[in-house]
Amino acid sequence: MEAKTRKKQRKHTIVTDKTHTRILLKKTSEQILDRISATNNHSLISDRDNHLTAANDSFQSMAARARACLEADGFERLLVSELLINAENIERQCHGAGALFARVLLKTLTCVDRVIKHQGSRSTSMETYNSLRMGLVENHIKTPGCIGKNGHFNPASRTLTPTVCRALNLAGLLGTVSVEKYHDINGGAESIIERSSGHRFKVDILHTFLGSLSMSEFDSWERTDVRVLIVDGVLNTVAEIDKILTGAVATKQPTLILSSYFEEEIVATVAANNLAGNCDIFLALLPRDSLESVNMANDVAVCCLSTPINAHGGHGMLAFLDYAALSSVEKVRVIPATATLEIINHKAHSAVSTQIRGLQEKLTSLALSGAEDKVRDASSELLNKRITNLLSDRVVIKVPDSQAGSSIPEFDNQIRFAKSVLQFGELKNTKQFRKWLIETVNQSNNPVLSMVGKQLSDELAANPNPVPGLTPYAVLWLAYSVALQYLNVECAVVVEEEED
Repeated sequence: MEAKTRKKQRKHTIVTDKTHTRILLKKTSEQILDRISATNNHSLISDRDNHLTAANDSFQSMAARARACLEADGFERLLVSELLINAENIERQCHGAGALFARVLLKTLTCVDRVIKHQGSRSTSMETYNSLRMGLVENHIKTPGCIGKNGHFNPASRTLTPTVCRALNLAGLLGTVSVEKYHDINGGAESIIERSSGHRFKVDILHTFLGSLSMSEFDSWERTDVRVLIVDGVLNTVAEIDKILTGAVATKQPTLILSSYFEEEIVATVAANNLAGNCDIFLALLPRDSLESVNMANDVAVCCLSTPINAHGGHGMLAFLDYAALSSVEKVRVIPATATLEIINHKAHSAVSTQIRGLQEKLTSLALSGAEDKVRDASSELLNKRITNLLSDRVVIKVPDSQAGSSIPEFDNQIRFAKSVLQFGELKNTKQFRKWLIETVNQSNNPVLSMVGKQLSDELAANPNPVPGLTPYAVLWLAYSVALQYLNVECAVVVEEEED
């Protein structure tokens, strides 16, 4: 006689009482805090000598342990998702802040049963934040550092690798430094530093077309006030772009046309008009990979304040598109030798910033997804590449692919830390500072804010090493805001499994 297998069913219970909801919040926070805590090092700022690397290791460890909690259901999954999204966002802004925020928030939520009904006014909380920031800058943060000889911080006593040191000096205080890998066919083991201005994209070049512009592969096509046409699809006939060609000939304005493919008829027609001096048009190809082609078309369009035009109809109907309707871009440079398209268009700054934020949100959502590591890594690499392309005025550290696995995370860690310290200085994490921190937040008469300040002080006291100047301020602000959201939750759904 076969034994019957008992099936497990999920039971959904809705908790509507605020007191019971807080009990659930406290219990769930304790469980998550226990799971993400390292066995031998509960604090987020390690007491090891190299606490630059240790703080990053602590964040990576916390994030990995938290992602494992995403297998849970209901309230726990919701809390962990929110925790990771905020932790990863604040870590990008302040080195070492991600893991510190996670523990401060969770420890605050484990104390929700002590919160009384009155939570203090918002205006009082803002006054406290302003006092806190001013006090940090005036009394507790060392002067923003600079990079001295041999890569040492002054006044901070941290050492950067020579490569990161040179890159930061090139970028300056407000510049961007990114890290990417390259394939070195000669088997070299050296990192390369490149400085670039404008948004940069890899395009395919029609090398036989270059002669029509009296240029070789080693020259560049650099023009100002350029009209740009971005075509989503294949251009088959001259008739499709007849109005564009007519406008380019009439105005003599430099014109860039991007498409997935150009039929020979089009290339020959444009080349003949270029040679005759009738127009100044550059044809460039989007990547062959369809997904990459669509993504690049959209990103280039954002930089140009334009919209990709469907070659087969749809938006704009290409054959009826007037030349005057094309976006005008401040400066365009195409470098055939490196197959690079550079765009400088300051009026698109707001649109580009919005696009970058959207890609960063996708990156964070991807990190929280249940995708396999290989798929997640490939997608993350694609998103990071798009973000890098959109960044302007940046320095790029190119690492040979043989060293990418170890060098890229280390370089990225050093850059984030250095930028934090160079911009905001370094906090003297002393007993006097922590006492002042608690006294300042207590002046708000806001029990939630006071509780967050107490947990932050305890975490900083666990290992009193210096930290980037505004990291405690950023953690306090975010942890309080998120904690307040959960404390105002009126109901929750509890998911439990039970056997039939």
